[in-house]
Amino acid sequence: MRNIFMIFMVVVAVLTGTGCATTTSAYSPFKVDQEKFFSTIETIALAPTVVPAELAASEQRISQFESLVVNKLREAGFTVVLSHEYRDIWKRENQLIGGCFDSATGRMDATKFRKVQERTCQELEKQFNVDAILLVDILVVKANFRQFEAEWDGAEESFDVRHGVLQFFDTSTTKGTVGALSMRATIKDMDGVALYVNQGGIQVLSKYGSGGFAPVPVNALLTSEERNIGAVNIALGPLDRNPSVEGSQEGEE
Repeated sequence: MRNIFMIFMVVVAVLTGTGCATTTSAYSPFKVDQEKFFSTIETIALAPTVVPAELAASEQRISQFESLVVNKLREAGFTVVLSHEYRDIWKRENQLIGGCFDSATGRMDATKFRKVQERTCQELEKQFNVDAILLVDILVVKANFRQFEAEWDGAEESFDVRHGVLQFFDTSTTKGTVGALSMRATIKDMDGVALYVNQGGIQVLSKYGSGGFAPVPVNALLTSEERNIGAVNIALGPLDRNPSVEGSQEGEE
């Protein structure tokens, strides 16, 4: 596994030419007819949030992030089954099947994994009348920046932390990419078919100071409630019947 600091490597391209403007069509996060989605999906079960192991996010921070997701879904009119219910059922079904990993090789048994998923969905549907599952992944992505202003997955963030004359007299037109975090929301029906996929940018992973680029400390990740709320609003905003926040184009992994 790569060292955490590899995540923060910044690729900077100094461009002297003039770029060509490109246009892209608006991204729709709905993978099925939107009217059908709202007429058939009433109860959503939240799966435990998946965070890259390298980020070492505490359970408290993950729990706080999940609470924002739950609040947003409820504001949009959905009944929400919390992630601990999903986790408890998954653990029980995993034990009943003897675990998803081969004891001899240590590799995951894909057939058993799918079986646990299937049984978990069946139990959620039986116990809570769940119509769909929301999978939340915290991803490490690349954010484009220009003059230390990054834009990605509907989010913006300035990462120049210099002050005074150093910042004032820097007239560079540097462009490039910087590591960043995004939230990906995937809603699947009980058969595993994707109904909705969208991403919202959370925060950049590097700051630029007098000594150049430096990584944001791991213990400072997912700690800004303002930025976390912003990401959740971007990723889940289109689930509002009358959304005030536009969905972002799904980012590339």
